[in-house]
Amino acid sequence: MESVSFQIPTGYGDLRIAEKALRNLLALHKAEASIIENCKIALQDLLMNIIENSYGSDNGKMIGVKLRVDKKRLIVEIKDSNMPVNLMFKSLTTPDPAELKPGGYDMAIVKELMDDVQYQYKNNKNIWTLIKNI
Repeated sequence: MESVSFQIPTGYGDLRIAEKALRNLLALHKAEASIIENCKIALQDLLMNIIENSYGSDNGKMIGVKLRVDKKRLIVEIKDSNMPVNLMFKSLTTPDPAELKPGGYDMAIVKELMDDVQYQYKNNKNIWTLIKNI
């Protein structure tokens, strides 16, 4: 099992750190380019959603990221210390492209691109787990 863990500040400037680590880990495991791209989009969308909706312009906080591959599954765990998220996850669906309105689809896209998305609030932390078969 390969894994990498790191923290990124809650600003947008360091999102590339997570993207690069994800690409390197998936390339090491010879994942298809389309899977790498989908995982990258899901990771970026979730991180941007956390930053936009939880921290705004506060760059003084950190988001924990752990990436691992176990038995041909990518497991991404993201932790932040903001307030619990009120999200009806089971009811999220990707909208019809003909009916798109600006904003608000990040989590539906994440759910669509990954094989499993889990959320829990534990020990004063939001914990997101994204899983993709590679």
